[in-house]
Amino acid sequence: MKKILEKIPLAFALILLSAGMYGLHYLVFKDIQHIFLYLLGDIAFLPLEILFVTLIFHKLLEDREKKNSLKKLNMLIGIFFSELGYKLLEMTAQSDDRLKQLQNDLLLQESWLKKDFQNALNHIEKHKSAINITNFVEIQGLLFAKREFMLKIIENPALLEHDRFSELMMSILHLEEELGSRNNLSRLFENDKNHLNRDIVRVYKMLLQEWLFYMQHLQKEYPYLFSLAVRTNPFDQNARAEIV
Repeated sequence: MKKILEKIPLAFALILLSAGMYGLHYLVFKDIQHIFLYLLGDIAFLPLEILFVTLIFHKLLEDREKKNSLKKLNMLIGIFFSELGYKLLEMTAQSDDRLKQLQNDLLLQESWLKKDFQNALNHIEKHKSAINITNFVEIQGLLFAKREFMLKIIENPALLEHDRFSELMMSILHLEEELGSRNNLSRLFENDKNHLNRDIVRVYKMLLQEWLFYMQHLQKEYPYLFSLAVRTNPFDQNARAEIV
């Protein structure tokens, strides 16, 4: 309401300016018919002007802004994987006794099409992981060391454009808080271990999905980065950065 009130003086000034120019036109040319003729024409064109400016032009600007925001967000996701994501994914995947069921879906190829990524995502969604971590100290150490980094990512306004990545970050922070709330991670009740493993499974599954989405983005926008990602794939035992 305050913003609307602030614009009233400007709107009033513009109306007065328009009325003054029409008045000047009449004083010079003494042709009221000409004034009303063009005034009616301008009013008739007004709906088309609203259509072009408000709907079409505004939509183009909005799409461009959204594309730039997503580009910044994917840069943020890339930094996340470099700083934390790859290491956390490796630590959790190593504890998945059923990882071999997903092996073929995680062996990226430069020739992959959109349907290949979608098939892999579908299999991840249906995958029943068998994670049973008994030593939580290493994961806690990693997350504690990166807590400030994670909080900076959460504060980034670009995160508002990506609900899926936001959920992942909240799940990781929740896991870090759960681990940090225990007095002794080496001596836990069995029910407590099961609870923590469920939190880790949640993070693990979301990490796998976000990793694939990010790989698909790299393939489309940055083929040279995708080529390196394929050659250093953490799920490919034969992967090597060197090209032979």
